[in-house]
Amino acid sequence: MAHFPLLVFTPAPTHDTIDELVNKAIKPYSHLHTVSAWRCYPEISPAEFLATVPMLAATLPQPLWFYSWEQIVEPFNAMFAPSPDDSGHLHLDADGNAYMITTLNPAARYETARMGGRFSGHLRLRYVLGDAAGDIAALHDHVAEAPTADAAPAALVDTDAIEHHIRLETISVYGLWTRIAEESRPYRSWAAFKQLVNDRDILEAARHHHASRNQLAHNALVDTMLIDTADHPGSVVDRSAAEVVRETLQERWHCLDHIRVDGRWVHPNPDNEDTWASTYLRKVPAGVWVSVVDCDDG
Repeated sequence: MAHFPLLVFTPAPTHDTIDELVNKAIKPYSHLHTVSAWRCYPEISPAEFLATVPMLAATLPQPLWFYSWEQIVEPFNAMFAPSPDDSGHLHLDADGNAYMITTLNPAARYETARMGGRFSGHLRLRYVLGDAAGDIAALHDHVAEAPTADAAPAALVDTDAIEHHIRLETISVYGLWTRIAEESRPYRSWAAFKQLVNDRDILEAARHHHASRNQLAHNALVDTMLIDTADHPGSVVDRSAAEVVRETLQERWHCLDHIRVDGRWVHPNPDNEDTWASTYLRKVPAGVWVSVVDCDDG
């Protein structure tokens, strides 16, 4: 299972709750959402398709590259889906290309989703003075940390506070990486390195750090780093702290997948700031809410 954060922009909750609005926005992208029957063409060659069905390939006398779709359809259907109504039955179009009829959602992006989840509290909010609409003032000089939320009016989300928080956590994790990398340099085996970090409580410190921090800051990289460092001592710190921070900010904030108010799911292009979630957040009209959703793509 691979979890990833999704920002969902919706109108303000009035008749519907924010949960209902978010569920309505993400439903078209669920694997469980069925659509009208459509033709699904394999995005692979006939030979590559045969390689995925070794039972059929084993019965064919010629090399796999020899066969066209026309030569594959009949034996495939006889073996796996004899009825045209069977799921997985192959059809041929007028151009001799194979396709299947399906009601699976071609726009599917996730299998399960829930508000917040492991990314709970990612949204950091401005402190508000007074009750008047639009009377927003950041009071970072008077408090240590901005409040957090899983859903809030977009105008109250403090993008600077989010970036600052991710920077601090990334630098902290980077410091842990460098410490373990330095400790591991004399060791060339995972067993020896593991014994070292267990003896010095470094492994436990890393795991505690991982468990106690928002996953958006490092996304379980500490455990991955432990293995990589053991095999390649020092490789973790080949990049500077500034490079790691910049990449983390992009991956964990600017370039988050998001659903815009018009219902479009946007997967940002790192080289195009107009596609970034952080850019869109700054431009949304008054009254728009943003929620963070924990998605699992199965």
